[in-house]
Amino acid sequence: MGRKALALTASITFGAALIGIYSKIDFNFLAVPLFIALSALIVFNFIQLFKALSSAKQRIIAFGGVVIFTLYLVMDFNGLEKKSAAGVNG
Repeated sequence: MGRKALALTASITFGAALIGIYSKIDFNFLAVPLFIALSALIVFNFIQLFKALSSAKQRIIAFGGVVIFTLYLVMDFNGLEKKSAAGVNG
């Protein structure tokens, strides 16, 4: 199970890097929606402390978290590529 999780994490990170670096799309438009989605994820997890959620709802929330953080990775790799193209190496 640990190897599968490690392989999945590595493949998602590598895929996000490829999309963020080689895509011609500026992903900065995702900043505000991702912040709102991350805030909602935090609220749902806070609610989960006081009220038990079903297993299906927990999986949906977990999948949403994976999508949010994958999109953050794409946005970050895209920003790094733009800074590298501009000559910023700090």
